[in-house]
Amino acid sequence: MRVNRISSFKRNVLTLFSGTLLAQGIPIALSPVLTRLYSPTEFGVLAVYLAVISLLSIIFTGRYELAILLGKNESNAKSIYCGAMYLSILSFFAILSFFSYFNYEIAKMLNVSEVVVYIIPFGALLIAIYQLTYYYLNRQSLYKSMSIAKVAQSTSAVSGQLSLNYFTAYGLIWGEVIGRLVGVGYQLTKVLPLFKYSSNSISYKKMLTQLRIRKDHPKFLMSTALLETGSNHALPIVLSSFFGVTLLGYYSLATRTLSAPMALIGASVGQVFFKEFSVMSSSRERSKLLLLVWSKLFLLGLVPFSILFTFGEELFSIVFGDQWSMAGAIASSLTPMLFIMFVSSPTSSCYIVLGMNNLLIRFGIITLSYRLISLLIGFYFDDFYLVLNLLVICEVSKILVFNFIALNKLKSKDVR
Repeated sequence: MRVNRISSFKRNVLTLFSGTLLAQGIPIALSPVLTRLYSPTEFGVLAVYLAVISLLSIIFTGRYELAILLGKNESNAKSIYCGAMYLSILSFFAILSFFSYFNYEIAKMLNVSEVVVYIIPFGALLIAIYQLTYYYLNRQSLYKSMSIAKVAQSTSAVSGQLSLNYFTAYGLIWGEVIGRLVGVGYQLTKVLPLFKYSSNSISYKKMLTQLRIRKDHPKFLMSTALLETGSNHALPIVLSSFFGVTLLGYYSLATRTLSAPMALIGASVGQVFFKEFSVMSSSRERSKLLLLVWSKLFLLGLVPFSILFTFGEELFSIVFGDQWSMAGAIASSLTPMLFIMFVSSPTSSCYIVLGMNNLLIRFGIITLSYRLISLLIGFYFDDFYLVLNLLVICEVSKILVFNFIALNKLKSKDVR
């Protein structure tokens, strides 16, 4: 049974990996074209847009997408999915009204145009719907559909960004919106038929009941995700305020390039790991899976991350153009941190399965604290690279502690 499960795990990872490979490979292959069509400043504006919609999408879903996989039966899972979808739509209208009323003030605060502010609520809603539907597809083991959705989204986004450059100053953002629309549209064509005969078993009362049962998700997981995402995406916004939007553009390209391997492999592994880890009952079996994933990802990422660390500045100049050499220097500085995140992040869902949501809140507060402190120290000394070095040291230390606690939990007698 264990051999079959591990074999199924590898097969499902391969399915998601192949789709993610295409989804990430196309934008990566065309990035050198985009960097010659758009300036660092335009990439900086895109970074601000993505930061805000990522944060808002967490509020929209309340992190109930994670509960879809944990539903005891299909009726409960569907009720969670529909309830979270309604929650997202209601949140969208509330944020849209707020952003419309305070459009000028928000635009000034974010250093973007009022047009971008109007687009933000729609972008956040698309991410929320995508995430909810993606997890429901995962529950149904529809890994092929998940892969196709990724490819459709990334292909459409890059196509839009390439073509819209000639018609609007916000081609990068509108291309992102188009990609999300296509990805969500494809997902819904696969999910809606599964609800065809479920209308009688899903009611508003049952939706509310299931959302209440999983109230720990908005209470702990959403709070943690807001802290984590807020500290992640507050970084580019604050960097823009402290060091300028052009520097943010360099930083944005560096993080996008280095995050590509993480999204390429880590996301595929993480989705399947979450499902397989949650159905395992033996702590010994779970420990073996955890260590297996860590060791495989470490070996897989060692060479490419080492090359980026050593020759980052030269590689960026060759691939993206001479004006992007500074992005390569930033990439080299961030490589150790992103490498250990690449190894560890796909297994972070083990905390959810092990019932350790309260610790996630603490880690989130600690993360936000040291990132803000790092920014303030760097700003005080007017040294951007000091900020990066402090962040790398703190992030690596946190992840090592995080993993140590997870392994100790698995060895204890109170594993759920």
